[in-house]
Amino acid sequence: RRQGDEMRGAFLDSKLADIPVVIISADGHIKHKAQALNANGSLSKPIEFGALCAVAKSYCEGMS
Repeated sequence: RRQGDEMRGAFLDSKLADIPVVIISADGHIKHKAQALNANGSLSKPIEFGALCAVAKSYCEGMS
């Protein structure tokens, strides 16, 4: 388990920079924290399955 800043630092590596980062947390301030980390998005726990699928689909469209 990693803290957000550690994870985002790992994804700033040039090999991983194109991978979208969506933070999932029960933290009540997750949207603001995700923005501060330059994450691509955030989801609040408990996660609704439809919302999770929609986020995944939005980043998978156009990939082939």
